[in-house]
Amino acid sequence: MASIITAIDWPALSAWVEQETRRREHHNPAISVFRWWARRPHSLIRALLEAARSQGVRYVADPFSGGGTVALEAAASGLSAYAQDLYPWPVFGLQTALSQADPERLRVEGERLLRHLDPLRRYYQRGDGRELAGILRVRVVRCLGCEATFPLYPEGVLSKVRRNGNEAYHGCRRCGNVSLEAHCACGYEPPVTPAGKEACPHCGAVSAVSTAGWTAPLVLEEENGRVLVRPAVEGDPVAFIPASSSFPQLRHSIKAGLETRRLHRSGLQYWGDVYSEAQAAVILEGLDYLRERRMPAGVRNRLALAVLGLGEMGALLARWDRLYCKGIEGVANHRYAIPPVAFEANPLASVGRGVLRRRLEAAYRAADWYQGLENKGRVRLVAGSSERQALKRRVVDLVLTDPPYFDDVQYGEMARLFHFWLGQYQPMSVDEEREAVPNPVRGISAAGYAERLEAIFKESLRSLRRGGRIILSYHNRELRAWEALASALRANGLRLRAAAVVLAESANDHSKRGTQAQLYDAILELEPGYGGGAEAVWCQEDPVAKNLFAVALALGETLKGQPLAESYVAQCAALGVEPSIC
Repeated sequence: MASIITAIDWPALSAWVEQETRRREHHNPAISVFRWWARRPHSLIRALLEAARSQGVRYVADPFSGGGTVALEAAASGLSAYAQDLYPWPVFGLQTALSQADPERLRVEGERLLRHLDPLRRYYQRGDGRELAGILRVRVVRCLGCEATFPLYPEGVLSKVRRNGNEAYHGCRRCGNVSLEAHCACGYEPPVTPAGKEACPHCGAVSAVSTAGWTAPLVLEEENGRVLVRPAVEGDPVAFIPASSSFPQLRHSIKAGLETRRLHRSGLQYWGDVYSEAQAAVILEGLDYLRERRMPAGVRNRLALAVLGLGEMGALLARWDRLYCKGIEGVANHRYAIPPVAFEANPLASVGRGVLRRRLEAAYRAADWYQGLENKGRVRLVAGSSERQALKRRVVDLVLTDPPYFDDVQYGEMARLFHFWLGQYQPMSVDEEREAVPNPVRGISAAGYAERLEAIFKESLRSLRRGGRIILSYHNRELRAWEALASALRANGLRLRAAAVVLAESANDHSKRGTQAQLYDAILELEPGYGGGAEAVWCQEDPVAKNLFAVALALGETLKGQPLAESYVAQCAALGVEPSIC
């Protein structure tokens, strides 16, 4: 078989990827039905599958299916596919996205669900009938010096009044006042402090602080179909009642972990502590209703996925974009972090991000997309460690996947929030111990990561036909990650046939904005065998992209026995860039 990735028009594909990363859900609505991380662009996977199909590929396997891009694109292309992931949440989400559901019946049942939940809007209604679309809560912290408490208002703007307006609210840490004036009437001017430290506005001490509670200075209301931010006044239902105090079934302990320890530091003991009583009431009642009402399973699960997705907007976990006046899902930045300004969304509001109506509309679009596919490919889905795959020997033409990018994302810990809610809907079990991600809390080192990858690649090779290929997308800024990947590939007797580098992420994504995040992916085409030179296919003219290209080509030399670090430096010199991966 000729090289697959050399058959692709990479400059044209790069332009398509750049367009897609600006608005992913517009290119494939199915990605909006459930959250997962590190999803590869659909246009990239589609191009790889089209090139593979032209060379006779009919059966594709993805042992790290995650967000399901390969499975979804294989189904759309009429190819057969096998997709497996360790965790129940992405498998349930992908299974639902690929299930048949009559779009008209789905819409009817969705409206019935909203009508059933309508009485729960009372949680956010004032005595005069006005309804809040959301609540902005500001963390109150305690000075470890004088023991005084103060609200952790951000410097500068607390929130704009309207997204397209110029007026903005500012908060004063000393007197607690919120106004439209940039400088408080009390005269307090916050000093510049080191990162991670806060200056007490009462005693002036600069030190770490501890969470002491929350205050709700601002609320959201609807104004002509848009969000209006205003100060909270008497009669606004802004009191925070943790869901764990109202619903005993939500007293599910937050297990200690590398990421979840941030929640522990903020005093959160149970997952129910993250949500307000009102938010949890909507989710639990919605799931109860769907379990009890008779309807096709495909319809029920699509609606359930919309309800379960509300778990992203935990009242103390979701963040507020103060300049764009919108909520940001609590897990959108691939990290757990209790923000200084948290956003509690009213799940039943008619405006704003994260509300149930918008999630249902995304479910409708995804169902329309799947219904509109003319020649759907068959996809087999399996949950569990891919160290054992439910495939016969030599039946797969192409393994197309993106293994975990070392320790960039702690998938299991981030998915605990979704597994917590999924467990309220259906029985399931989770085994984080088999995750192929370094995690010192679980005792998984770089060597352990390499061992897990080695076992999974070995199992994938068992099912790969003679002459078949493995194509990986991968990136990392640490050489030890590439060394671990090379170790797993070399142990399975694989060689690099060809490599390319392409844009894979948008710098405007909330989790990437203003950071040093890697925006490119190396595309590695591998095959069984030793020796031979790798073909350098294509790379964008960007120092970051060239560094990634250099380390990808160096990996090919490492599979032949050369030291990775030396090969990488040599490749950088050949490409005319300074090494930046270390």
